[in-house]
Amino acid sequence: MTLDQQLKTIVSELYPDYSGPIELSLNHNISLGDFASPVAFAIAKQTGGNAAQIADTVAQKLNSDSIAATVSTGAPFINFTLSAEAWAELHDLVRLEMGPNPRSLISGKKVNVEFISANPTGPLTLANARGGYAGDALANILKFAGAEVEREYYYNDSGNQIMELGRSIVAARDEIEIEGGYKGGYVQELAQKIDESDPYAAGMKGADYIFTNWIKPMVDRMGIEFDNYKSEQSLIDDGIVDQVIALLKERELIYEKDGALWLKVKQFSNTEEDRVLKRSDKDGTYTYLLKDIAYHYDKIRRSYTDLITIVGADHFTEMKALELIVNQILAPSTEWKGEFHLSIIQFVRLIENGQEVKMSKRAGTYITIDDLLDQINSDVARFFFLMRDINSSMDFDLSIARETSDKNPVYYVQYAYVRAKHILEKADNTPNELSNASLNEDERKILLQISQFSTVIANIVKSHEVHKLTYFTIELAKLFHSFYSKYPVLKSESDEKQNRLVITHLTFETLKTALSLLGISQPDRMVATEVIDSTE
Repeated sequence: MTLDQQLKTIVSELYPDYSGPIELSLNHNISLGDFASPVAFAIAKQTGGNAAQIADTVAQKLNSDSIAATVSTGAPFINFTLSAEAWAELHDLVRLEMGPNPRSLISGKKVNVEFISANPTGPLTLANARGGYAGDALANILKFAGAEVEREYYYNDSGNQIMELGRSIVAARDEIEIEGGYKGGYVQELAQKIDESDPYAAGMKGADYIFTNWIKPMVDRMGIEFDNYKSEQSLIDDGIVDQVIALLKERELIYEKDGALWLKVKQFSNTEEDRVLKRSDKDGTYTYLLKDIAYHYDKIRRSYTDLITIVGADHFTEMKALELIVNQILAPSTEWKGEFHLSIIQFVRLIENGQEVKMSKRAGTYITIDDLLDQINSDVARFFFLMRDINSSMDFDLSIARETSDKNPVYYVQYAYVRAKHILEKADNTPNELSNASLNEDERKILLQISQFSTVIANIVKSHEVHKLTYFTIELAKLFHSFYSKYPVLKSESDEKQNRLVITHLTFETLKTALSLLGISQPDRMVATEVIDSTE
């Protein structure tokens, strides 16, 4: 019986009326014990008892030859220290199974992860890179957790922005200045390739060229493979937009005002106003909001159980309205029981020589993904972007990213992986179980960190905060480097050698899995490890 199962059994025996959660987590102060639980607080809150007394009662019941249960002074957390025999018994738990089985967390779900989705009016920028790497890693993790996952790129190939692109191309070819429009070297390049006098036709051809020759190759260079590319124009051509209008009219959610079609949003929200779906001008053009609603309606028709959309902060207002519409209007109207998750990517500042490098498609001073990947490899770019929560802005420091030593966090983690790999390659065999030899504090710390892997994955499945896995790998690498610098593995005594080989193997397995989920390569050799490993 695992430790968490023992704790649940004892709590149910002592407090049968308690129906709340029973949490067990890594103890950050390892001097107090290997694990800790705040369950006494939860029991006291529900039953009205004394938390300190409850903690003492549970601890006394749990104490055994293999588990030392103590109560912290001040705040009654229950701390658990495991004996060597208990660690050996809990070896399967440590093998990535501390929490729920990560490979079956969301089995049976079909998830659509839409990300990047930049309009084909210019090359992809750093903000697109941030969303691209985050979406790709999240898709990897959700698939690992048991879901059927499809990556999707949605692009705008119709409407005002295409007209603006076309006007810019025609103006550049005719060498005239226009107000607004797109600027920069890429517009001049398009002007030389596209011989169209009609702005909209020029914009359509320009968008197709950008998407085919710049966007898709950049996506490939980032190491991302999309399952679907969905165009905005196809929603109109295939009648999806008209179907949505008919559906909303049938449910009396649309009304006419000043010649325009309006959606009744206000009745579902205290903050949102009714929104225009179809304009009142002569051509009666559709708004972007209507096409976004149609796009998500199309996703629902494709039988996804979960929809995840990752967009830039410049779309915040529109996408928050869309989130409300999908959840409060579209889902009930279609009897869809799935979930819609919206993630907003905050802005990126590229720092070079202590100065911010500006980014703007219109001004032509943007930094493209190609610009970045010409200076650093994709592993570095991906890891750096994934170290920060996408909901907060970030500074991308090129001076650190260019480092090829362990000062660079991605290399620091890869060094740990390669070191573990080299040790295992030199070992005659790798044991599968821990011995009964006592584990020192450094060995326990590594095992405890590894035991958290499943919990980290479970948290990401719920929160979509991929950066938590990146920091997990950094912390595990830090612990393994410290362990490696203090203790020999292959030259250890028999029982110690067995334990250290098991720890090395578990570290290798965990880092390999985590790096794979993040989309980071797992090298066979690194220069920095060649000399160090020769001491083993």
